[in-house]
Amino acid sequence: MDNKYKELVATASVFAVYVQELRKRLLKEAIETYIDTVPFESAEKLMNKKFNHSEMQILNYLEAKPDKTGTYQDLLKAMPFSQGLLSRYVKRLAANDLLIRFHNKEDLKAVLLRNTELGNAVALVHNDLHEREEAYFKMVLNNVPAEKIKDTLETLKLLMGGPKAISEEELNTLSGMKPKSAF
Repeated sequence: MDNKYKELVATASVFAVYVQELRKRLLKEAIETYIDTVPFESAEKLMNKKFNHSEMQILNYLEAKPDKTGTYQDLLKAMPFSQGLLSRYVKRLAANDLLIRFHNKEDLKAVLLRNTELGNAVALVHNDLHEREEAYFKMVLNNVPAEKIKDTLETLKLLMGGPKAISEEELNTLSGMKPKSAF
């Protein structure tokens, strides 16, 4: 049993590195698709920046809204961030010309947020990356028997549900994400 555990942990670690590298490669493909939609200077400036997934989620959220505009309150409800963290992310995105902050004429207290053209392009690249990643794994998993996938998922759930189980709510808090239920 000890060797099975070690092999599982080692494989999971290698898989995490693999996914990270795969995302870099898929991101490069996605960027190449959209690179002509933004000015060269802007693209060059962004290539040297490192944005986290949470910042990309903000851009995607605003891009997906029908009027392309949201408030801090909208984002706080939709995202798993504290108000302080959200403010930092918004400030950084605004400083990099990816979104703008402005006031509503009817309610001067409310701060509205909207992506810039560049912010929308970045959101599109981010969406494209996820679509490419999902398509890749669907293609690979189509060659894996359903029973094998089911067994793997059941094993992972058993490992997470042992005597030292951590609740889904706590995992969400720890990771800062809102994953679909794994339990």
